[in-house]
This record gives sequence, structure tokens and C-alpha cells, in this order.
Amino acid sequence: MEIRRHVTIIQSYCLTFVRLMRKTKLYNKLKTVYIKKASPLTPELIQRQIERVELSKIDKLMDVLGIKPGMAILDIGAGSGQYAYKFTERLKGTGKVFATDINIDMINYINEQLRVRNITNLFPVLVQNGGLDGFYKKNKFDLVFVAYTYLYIRERINYFKKLKDSLAKNGRLVFLDLKYPQKFSLGDISDFGGLIKQLSSEEFDSPFYLHLRESTQELLHQPLEDKTKELLRNAIIGDLNRIRDDIHFLSNFLKDRLTFKEDVHFTIEERNFVNWALRFLKLEDKVLDDAGALDINNRNITRKHLFLMIVINTVLIVQKFRQYLYNGKPAPYMPQGYGNWQNSHKIEELTLAGYSLEHKYDFIPFSIILVFTANKSTKGIPRYE
Repeated sequence: MEIRRHVTIIQSYCLTFVRLMRKTKLYNKLKTVYIKKASPLTPELIQRQIERVELSKIDKLMDVLGIKPGMAILDIGAGSGQYAYKFTERLKGTGKVFATDINIDMINYINEQLRVRNITNLFPVLVQNGGLDGFYKKNKFDLVFVAYTYLYIRERINYFKKLKDSLAKNGRLVFLDLKYPQKFSLGDISDFGGLIKQLSSEEFDSPFYLHLRESTQELLHQPLEDKTKELLRNAIIGDLNRIRDDIHFLSNFLKDRLTFKEDVHFTIEERNFVNWALRFLKLEDKVLDDAGALDINNRNITRKHLFLMIVINTVLIVQKFRQYLYNGKPAPYMPQGYGNWQNSHKIEELTLAGYSLEHKYDFIPFSIILVFTANKSTKGIPRYE
């Protein structure tokens, strides 16, 4: 009872601290770190967004979302409008697609494309950066689509709580985002014996061998008794995760600024994704240095850049040791639990905002689709201050 009383007191202090922090300038500064900035409109950005739509298996995406003629669709954070153009094609000139963005250059570009593509049912709208723009409150949408923008929205719970009123009857809120990179675990390895043999035979200048701790290297060359095997297995998993998070690891596999060496063997889906991610990091946002490492001194680095770097490192590990990984998972392989943290965090926030998860799809490599519907009643929805 005494322990429980102390725990309750600590929880109370923590809650009070959080509430006080929300009133401070420091909190206001921290919570705006990931507000989406207006990216400059460049040919590289437009090409990257075109490729991103192609990687999204767009036709299947529209099929599972039930996009059909006559619908009213909202694309939040539409960028250069690549998803919006596809939606208008599916609507076959009927219905309406509204493409919103905080960047006037994006809006102007979409307006130009309306004339070039002869589109009559797409309406680009410039909205404010921060808070729910008044435009949303004046309209009703059958489908609200948010692609790779969720982390950049400020005060997300309040934002989407207010957006509920803009959903039409049976309207849905859809998120398409990168999966959060999970760490490797013992359950990811189906053939530890083969993996150990492979690591033991690596050249001393191999990036994978060099990134092992000295203690792991020593264990690799010791007689494998039962106790040693257990220590070595845990050591290897720990080192794989160190490699996964290493901002310099990628540079070992590039023969020039944007090309991987010949001894890197990706699947088609892996190569398409890592090439897209590499161009994004190197060309557009310029957060990689000349050697191919993440430039930690670059003030423009965001969580998304770190995500992409970790995913690329993870895929490099997978392509090297693919035959020793658990093969009961669909390709491309990612560590077990991949995406769980990000999904649960988003689901929790959307629940607080008054939504229920309706469907989850993972047919897009390295991405996840979450479909929410608005709760009809606010009764029982946790209060958010």
C-alpha cells in the first residue's frame, strides 16, 4: 500500500509538471520543431513526389480506399499535387478534389497544371501554417487524405478534433506514412549458425565486420559453447542495431554521390525505395555530406531524415544477411514489430481526437495506410487540454 501511495504521488507530480510545461515558452518552442516548412519548389522535389506516388501503388491504393466518381476529396499537404491528379483521373471529371498546401509556389504550380492537364475538378487552396485553416470548416469531404505530412502538423489532437466537422456522413480520414524503423531482435534470425559463420568469414575491412564491437569480434573466433553462443547472439543483435543507427554506415556502400556499389544486392522494391530516399536526403534537403553520412551539423535535419537514414541502413543489413532472416514475413523484409510504435502513437492521438481505426493496409513497401472514421458521439472520448 505504501509503494502504491508513493507511485500515485509521483504520477500526480508528473502530470502537474506536464501541465505547467505547456504554459512555458520552452514547451511552445519544442512543440513546433516539426511544423512543416514551406519547401522550395524545384524540379528535384517535383520528380521525387512523382516517384513517391509510383512507389505507393496508386491504383491499388485508390481501389482499397473506394475512390469513385462523384466523391469530394481533400488532399492535405498536397505539395505539387501528384496524388490529387490521380484522384481526379479516378473521379473522371465528376466530384471535387481540393489540394491544400502552405506553400504558395505549390499552389501556383498546381494551377498551372490544371491548364496543362485540362483538369476541371481540382481546386488548389493556400492554407495557413499552424492550426486548422478556416477553409476546412466551410466544406464537407467524403475522404480526407494526408500523405507523409502527419508529423509536421502542430497540435495534432486539437487539429484533427476540429477537422471532424468537415467529414461528410460516413467520411474517412486516411493517413499514408513511412513505417517507423523498428530494431532487430532475436526473433528476426532464423539461422544464427549461418549468420555467425558468415560474420566470421567477413574480411577484416568489411563494413559489417568493422562495425562490430571488438568483444563481438573476439566471440566470433572462440569455440562456441552454449554460454558463448547465447552471449554471441545477443552481441550480434546489439551490433546490428548499432549499425542500423550509425549515421556514417551508408557511406561505405556508395561509389559516388548517388550510386550504390555493385556488391550491394537489393530487391527491386528495396532499390526503388533506397534510391528515392537517397535522392531526397542528398539532392533536395542536402542533409548528407560529400561522403554520404548524415551531416549532424545541418540545422535542417528533422525526424524524417533520421527515419530515412535508419531505413536505408536497415535495408543494407537485410540485403547482406537475407538468407539468415526469418523467412515467414512478406518481402521486403523488415524487423519484427516494424512500424508498431509509430502506429500506436498515431492511433492514440486520433482516438483522443475522436476517431476510430477502421482499416490498416501494408501492401506499400516501407509505408503504412491507416483509415479512420469519426466517432458519432463525443461521449467517452478522453479530454485533451
